[in-house]
Amino acid sequence: MTDTNKFDDLLTHLGTGRWNMLYFIAASYCIFMHPAQFISGVYLAPAVNHTCLPPEGNESVFISEDSCSYSVVVEGGEEVEEACTEWLFDASVFTNTLTSEFSLVCGRSYLRALYQSVYMLGTFLSPLISGIIADRYGRKVVVAASQVCILVSSLALCFLRTVVAILSVRFILGMFNVLIFTILCLEVCEPKHRGLVCMLLGLPWGLGTMAWGGAAFLIREWRWLQLAVSLPLVLVLPAL
Repeated sequence: MTDTNKFDDLLTHLGTGRWNMLYFIAASYCIFMHPAQFISGVYLAPAVNHTCLPPEGNESVFISEDSCSYSVVVEGGEEVEEACTEWLFDASVFTNTLTSEFSLVCGRSYLRALYQSVYMLGTFLSPLISGIIADRYGRKVVVAASQVCILVSSLALCFLRTVVAILSVRFILGMFNVLIFTILCLEVCEPKHRGLVCMLLGLPWGLGTMAWGGAAFLIREWRWLQLAVSLPLVLVLPAL
């Protein structure tokens, strides 16, 4: 009999009790909080309607359709095209976003996609690093360290003032968002309940996504929104 079969037999003998439920609830809460960081770009760095603000003092100005440039009529009737450097952003949906605060439009619009891409790059590298650490020091160390780092990184995003710093912390946040809770719950669950537990662990993710949308509806300023969805991560610490 393999070690895996022996362990499954032990779990069957022990049955399902209060400890399993506490384990499941703690893991569900961690999964519930994850969408707010995973898909934050939808609300923190959305596409925002904008209008180019050309320099004042020249009445002969023609703004391009995409509001990325404007044409100025100079002496002799010649039109000179200039790139826009300032914009007026629509604040009817969100009062302030990463897009409007850092002017992530036109030539800088790629930074909106990069905001999500650097996070995904971090999640790609995360299993490679966390797997080595978990094998050497144990999974509890990985889970505890990752949750503490997620809390610190997500709160730090609220106070950063440059795009480079925000993207760097987003990468770090992706590196520490280790989703091993599903695996851990299945490993301490009776074999006959594993299918049900696996399906039930999908519910916190869906509920977290809906709650994230609700929070974004109530809070329209990106720094306060990030703070509001990050502070509840403090409740994860006692569960560790």
